[in-house]
Parts: sequence; structure tokens; C-alpha cells
Amino acid sequence: MIYFPRIQVLRALAANAVALSHLAIIEQKYSATTLLPRELISAGHIGVNCFFVVSGFIMANIVQREPSARRFLLARISRIYPTYWFYTVIVLAIFWTTPAIVNSSATIEPTLWKSFLLWPDAALPLLNVGWSLIYEMWFYLVLFGAIVLRLDLAIVLCVWTIALIFAPSATTPETAVVFSPLGFLFIAGAAVGLLVNSGFKRGRAAALAIGCVALVAGTIFWLRSYQVGIETAWIWMGLPFALIVYGCSSPGSSKADKSLIEDLGDASYSLYLGHILTLSALGRLYSLYPGRSSIVGLFFLLTCMIAANIAAIFSYRLLERPLIAAVRSQAGKAHGSCKDLSINVSRHP
Repeated sequence: MIYFPRIQVLRALAANAVALSHLAIIEQKYSATTLLPRELISAGHIGVNCFFVVSGFIMANIVQREPSARRFLLARISRIYPTYWFYTVIVLAIFWTTPAIVNSSATIEPTLWKSFLLWPDAALPLLNVGWSLIYEMWFYLVLFGAIVLRLDLAIVLCVWTIALIFAPSATTPETAVVFSPLGFLFIAGAAVGLLVNSGFKRGRAAALAIGCVALVAGTIFWLRSYQVGIETAWIWMGLPFALIVYGCSSPGSSKADKSLIEDLGDASYSLYLGHILTLSALGRLYSLYPGRSSIVGLFFLLTCMIAANIAAIFSYRLLERPLIAAVRSQAGKAHGSCKDLSINVSRHP
């Protein structure tokens, strides 16, 4: 894997945007003062859009360097499932002991096996943020099929784009994922990945600047003109994020002494999965505090974001990275290719 330091920064910012959106909800639920504007709840949609474009970019790099479909699939499974299962089991334990505090606003109870397998369902997964991973796994399956059939990735992206443009109306949770316009985000990121891999590197600074301006304008237009939801967010954020990802595509060295924000980029998956547990626990503690002024409320918000990121770094180093290494090592031993499956664990997206 080529290392892209600025892409790591994007991953850190995207994960924190999702955490901040949920913190706005936590504050409304547990705090006597409301300092965060309600619009910040939409920051989660912005973060997820960024994740999908970044994921497409990184996967394009991986697919062009990974000829083995088996190794690709094992790497994706080991990257997504073990850590996700860990946090899902925690939520399941809470659900069994105190069901009223888990997904209390949900109108449909999730199917347990679908939650664990990240299978499309009419309900959100038990760990709510897992909904985006359902789409992510579908994206991976498309790429897995491309490797198996030895198809050119550019052709696959073109066919996929046409299929989404003329997609029929979804009638099941499965077809809702397969034909979701969110696929355009992944396609946009993968197209940028192909462009960068071709050796094109002109105008990165201009693309970054234009992308940032377009993202701000698109976000404002989206919030004011449409019902807030992920279904329309991709229209106004897909191209801006594609430009931003291209602007951040300068390769660098994977040095041991990374900047703090690069470390947060490494831990972005752990932050994405675990932040709700951290924020909810702190929110419940905060609700017991008797004197909740604006100053105390501001301290609570800062404490929540710092604690969520610290917990994510510990999760990445002590849980996520060892789990990935262990699963890939065992899979490698089983198939006689341990070395191939275990390399670059810390840098795999």
C-alpha cells in the first residue's frame, strides 16, 4: 500500500464529524444547556459521504496491486468484521440487560444475524453506525467480483455507473443497497484512485481549494433546499469530496513518528464504531451533575470529543490492530501464505 498522509487526515476529520453529530444528539438528551446547533446533527452525513469517497480511492489502489481475489476478500473481512463484532457484542449485552436504552427510537427491531453479518435489513443494525458498513461490504463484493473475473476496474466503474443511473426502484432491503445512489460516492473515489495511479498529479492544490469551496456551498444548499438525509447528500458532496480526495492524494512516508491527526486517521474506524458508547456513558454521568451552566456544558462537550478520540486510539492499538493481525495470520497459516496476508496491517484501510 502507498501511504497518503493527507488521506489519513480526511479519515480523522470524517470520523470526528460523525462523532460530533451524535454528540449534538447526546447534548440535547442529557444537557440542561444546548450549545451545539441542531444543524450539526447533519455532520454525520457529511462524514459518511467523505468515508465512502475515501474508501473508493483506497480500494482502487488496493485492487490494482492485489491480483488475488482470496487475499483481497480475506483482507476486507479481517478489516471490517472482528472490531465491528467486538462493539456489537457490547451493545448486545446492554440490549439484553437494559433494552430501553439501546436504539430506543427505533420502530423496527433489528434481526440479530443480519446485524452481525452486515446483511441488509429493514431495521438499522444493533450497532446503528453499522448501516454504512453494509454498503461498504457491497462495494467490496463488487471489487471482489472484478478481481475474480479479471475485469478492468475502469470498465467496472463505468458499467456500475450506468447500472445506477438506470436502476429500478428498490423493493427489498437488499436491492435498496445494490441500487443505492450512494454507490456514486464510492465510484467517484475509485475514479480518483485510477487517475492518481495513472501518474496524473497536476492541480492538486487547486482541486483541494475548489473542492472545499464546493463542499461548503453544496452543504448549505443541501441543508436549505432538501430534507436532511443521506439520500440527497451525495448529490451535493460527491464531486466536492472527489476533488478534495484528489487534492490530498500526495503520497508520503509511513513514518513511525506520525502527527497526532494521522494517528487519529489510523484510529478512525475504532472512533466510528465506538464513539457512541463513550459519548452515551459520559452523557449519563453528566446528567447527574447538579450545576450545569454554559461553561460546564462547554467543558462537557470538549471532554466528550477528547475522550472519544483517546478511547479510539487505545481501541486501535490494543484491539483493532491486534485483531486484524491475528485473523490474517491464522488465515495465512491455513492457506500457506501468512506473510502475504499479514503485511502492512497498520496501514490497511
